[in-house]
Amino acid sequence: MITRGANVNEARGDGITALHAAAERGHWHVTERLLAAGARVDPETRIGSYTPLHLAAQGAHSEVAEQLLAAGADPNSVTTNSGVTPLHLAAAAIKGHTTVASLLAHGADPNPREVSSGQTPL
Repeated sequence: MITRGANVNEARGDGITALHAAAERGHWHVTERLLAAGARVDPETRIGSYTPLHLAAQGAHSEVAEQLLAAGADPNSVTTNSGVTPLHLAAAAIKGHTTVASLLAHGADPNPREVSSGQTPL
């Protein structure tokens, strides 16, 4: 589809793009193709303002998270519904330690508090 000129930044009604879907599923090869084709690295969903990095972190998809960070994704982006960052999600994920380390190496703030309980990521 990309080779036929598809808009890589096209979003569904909820704001989810192909990059969100690839990041959520841990498809690093698709993420790589989308970024190379000009996909915006930080599009937000309509509800919650989740970025592809949030979804990669939540799934502990460290390779995808690293790709997104290398492409300029914001490691400190905050969701609007709960106030969590990608670091909150990676820290809560099973096997998220590699993603946590990558986020910290790219400047993720370890101290933001999420809205409901005031917990920090670490």
